[in-house]
Amino acid sequence: MGGGPAGLSAALRLAALQQQFDRAPLSIAVLEKARENGAHLLSGAVLDPSALDELIPDWKERGAPLDVPVTDDQIYFLTQKRKLRFPITPPPLRNHGNYVVSLNRFVKWLAAQVESAGVDVFTGFSGSEVLFEGDRVVGVRTGDRGVDREGNPKSNFEPGVDIKALVTIFADGVRGNLTKRLISRYSLDANRLPQSYAVGIKELWEVQIDRVNPGAVIHTMGYPLRSDEFGGGFIYALSEGCLSVGFVAGLDYRDPMFDLHEAFQRFKRHPFVSGLLAGGQMVRYGAKALPEGGWHALPRCHVNGGLIIGDAAGFLNSMRLKGIHLAMRSGMYAAEAAFEAIGSGDVS
Repeated sequence: MGGGPAGLSAALRLAALQQQFDRAPLSIAVLEKARENGAHLLSGAVLDPSALDELIPDWKERGAPLDVPVTDDQIYFLTQKRKLRFPITPPPLRNHGNYVVSLNRFVKWLAAQVESAGVDVFTGFSGSEVLFEGDRVVGVRTGDRGVDREGNPKSNFEPGVDIKALVTIFADGVRGNLTKRLISRYSLDANRLPQSYAVGIKELWEVQIDRVNPGAVIHTMGYPLRSDEFGGGFIYALSEGCLSVGFVAGLDYRDPMFDLHEAFQRFKRHPFVSGLLAGGQMVRYGAKALPEGGWHALPRCHVNGGLIIGDAAGFLNSMRLKGIHLAMRSGMYAAEAAFEAIGSGDVS
């Protein structure tokens, strides 16, 4: 359930296990709410390729869109008008060996690998309910299609369908509706720390090609946030003059008048950032919640008939500002657990 890096990695790993071991064939399907794979993912991220190396060892030969290796790490503390560069790069923020990627393009490519492995990928289907039989998860119900704003059927109305499975893997993102119901029903967050969240705003800009070298990774702290507000900015340089510009703030701010969008606009008007964007054009924008609670806020990730992976579970290392490779690896491990459980006839 979910066609992001976590869900697609789980499906591909399941397909590989099925090919490796001579067992009764499994029917593997991925449900994705977007109209096409990657449509809800905004370009510009730094990818640690360690999980990809294990999932698809020949990814270079297959044409994976990882064509911009990180060339430079820069960290700045911003005041209202100036920037102060850190003399060293803290180890968690050293990105040697990583890649600046278009997450949209990467997921589209990953989905193509999944489909070529014989997995069914159904786009345009959102999960609206978890299906239970007693205490066991047995699948999901997709949402009704062709309804108006009030939920009334239109002329093209199609009711949702029940999709049942021996094991359902939930990769429905941060605060995913289906995962929230699982956590509540099974008390999966008992004896865990509460999850904490941030919101990130990201824009994709086209600027002069020679403005920033491709592969440059820039992080900032300080302005426009105050000392009691957590977060910072980032600028990632892709190829051909594309910059991914973003800002993240924790949701634990105490000032009810704090406006993340307004803070982002002030960040972009800082002399350092505005100098990079001058004369450019913003071509895409979006926002995303981030689970930042870390290891001790992870819920129990397994239930009778189901598993939770990726951002839905909270697999993000906020100290490294990395989550894609953890989402992928959690999907791979979930696939191995599901394959073993189905083979043994016990998915409890």
